[in-house]
Amino acid sequence: MNYIIEALFVGIYTSLVYIFFTYFLIIDNFYIGLLVVGFVKHFLGDFLGLHTFYCNNGEACVKVLNPSKKYISISKNLIIISVGESIMFLILGTIFRPFFPHKYIFLYFTIGAILHILAEKFKIHTFFCKNNCYNEVKKNISFNSH
Repeated sequence: MNYIIEALFVGIYTSLVYIFFTYFLIIDNFYIGLLVVGFVKHFLGDFLGLHTFYCNNGEACVKVLNPSKKYISISKNLIIISVGESIMFLILGTIFRPFFPHKYIFLYFTIGAILHILAEKFKIHTFFCKNNCYNEVKKNISFNSH
């Protein structure tokens, strides 16, 4: 899958998370909204299986993993990475807010898409693929040191 198409999908997904949190949970503070949506977008993506989908179909993963095998994502640092993503949302949201006055759905779409492209360009996705995508045969991986 082309990373530009992936970025558009991530932008739409981010917009849906934004809609849910602003209309159903009513977050009035702009900056808290950025933090919450950034965190939930990444955290929820793992639970929805989006990370496993990326392991098997994402452009970065297809380049570094064996395409004849099926992979699952096992996120060992999901909370820490989700906090990091929320901070990136805060930074980019603060920078881009003047360009989207009162059009926050477009702002969130843009943040999601840009972060995806930046992660691709800075090889963060390649790192993810190598460290979080495991062959399905190894599903019962234990993180205990026994």
